[in-house]
Amino acid sequence: MAALSKRPPVHEPTVPDWLRWRSSVSADSLALKAGPVEWSYGKLQENVGRLASGLRSRGVVRGDRAAILMSPSAQQVAVVLALARVSAIAVPLNHRLSPRELRSQLRDSSPSIVIHDEEFGAEAAEAGGIQARRWVDASDLGDREPMAGDLLDLSAPQAIVYTSGSSGAPKGVVLTVSNLMWNAVSVGLRVGASPVDRWLLCLPLFHVGGYSIIFRSLLYGSAIVLHPKFDAKRVSLSMDNDAITLASFVPTMLTEFLSARGGKPLNPRVRAIFVGGGPPAPGLVAAARERRLPILMTYGMTETCSQVALSSNWSSSEGPAYLPILPNQIAVTRRGTHGRLEPAEADEVGEVAVRGPTIFSGYWRKPAASRERFKDGWFLTGDLGLLQAGAGKPRGVVILGRKDETIVSGGEKVYPAEVEAALRSHPSVKEAVVIGIDDPKWGQRVVAVIETRAAASRPPSAAKLSEFLGEKLGRYKIPKQYHFWPSLPRTPTGKPRRAEVRAALERGEAG
Repeated sequence: MAALSKRPPVHEPTVPDWLRWRSSVSADSLALKAGPVEWSYGKLQENVGRLASGLRSRGVVRGDRAAILMSPSAQQVAVVLALARVSAIAVPLNHRLSPRELRSQLRDSSPSIVIHDEEFGAEAAEAGGIQARRWVDASDLGDREPMAGDLLDLSAPQAIVYTSGSSGAPKGVVLTVSNLMWNAVSVGLRVGASPVDRWLLCLPLFHVGGYSIIFRSLLYGSAIVLHPKFDAKRVSLSMDNDAITLASFVPTMLTEFLSARGGKPLNPRVRAIFVGGGPPAPGLVAAARERRLPILMTYGMTETCSQVALSSNWSSSEGPAYLPILPNQIAVTRRGTHGRLEPAEADEVGEVAVRGPTIFSGYWRKPAASRERFKDGWFLTGDLGLLQAGAGKPRGVVILGRKDETIVSGGEKVYPAEVEAALRSHPSVKEAVVIGIDDPKWGQRVVAVIETRAAASRPPSAAKLSEFLGEKLGRYKIPKQYHFWPSLPRTPTGKPRRAEVRAALERGEAG
């Protein structure tokens, strides 16, 4: 079988400063709404220009890393764009991390400056033991004549965004100006790009799913409606009152949104609700479909600059089948002759690989880790999947879970994502993490840690759960142990922290 073709080299030119161009053609159009703050593109251009001048006056130059420790706000969006204007590399930090975790990311990225807001003042940060070269309050940067903006180098790094660390230590993902531009182009090609769009943004701006929306809206000429935190009732009202057409949620947000909204229908102007950051339960998708919500499930990661593939249907028993969004490509691969990548057969489990202009340039200061993830011009995602076959159907990719999370029990392979999806379809199960624990008889035994729904009076018995799963899964996939926890540790976007769950079980903490 022929190996997969290699990606050809791409020449990266310069382009005009996006915001300067946008403000020249849409000066009076709404750019950003965040609570009482409403900025037109003309006002955003002025504010960003003043911040850029302030950064230059403090010695921030091309290629400098600048960490951002701010709560979501109009000011934070302006800081991100000001750093792009001076060709500095933004390092958006998760303000919910512990001081120890923040110190680790500051040591790794070694920024020349840390920009904070009033909530995260230098004194408070340093009192927590976080050391940095310079701390600057964002409100002190905007007191100079605006810097207009010139050309942007598409190949230049624009951001270092740290992975969530749901299954290990976070790594800094280097995203270029080109990555962000092509993400905006690809999403626009899939769902349309219109200046009348309003994108409801309630994802964190230190997460690539939220960060990329800034640049999509800028290129489309549409408006961002920013919520500093997710409040289901406020978000539901905003969907009605702010003329929202596009929104992005993680599965936990969608669950709370549906609960807060009740049976109230959405305005038909809402064209798409993107749901990513983890697999949604089949029941959640079904509930959204019943209410005629235009759900698009996304497949992507920090390394792909947000979504690289989408699915509009939960089209198989395993889960949604994802199709790439142009110009990206997605494949299920296996190793062929001399270790070359080959396309797997239909319904053959293999490693999911992607390529295209949205794929990151490498991990910050981790060349060996970067080399391990690229092969024959493709980025190896670390996910296992299969190419769904079917007469007359698009050959979408079904994601089965992480390659390094595969459980081998009694010689049989068990994919945790498949078992977790089956567990989440039980009416009493809110979330589940399935892992393999070393076992002298089976090699590994399948263990499930379950967070039950608040409405459940008590956890279902292990026997009842096993009986329920027996109607959906082979016997070897059914967990041999169940643990019920009041809540699972989660990342800021709602994904369970699998590594923490495993560590707790290995320490003998049943929960």
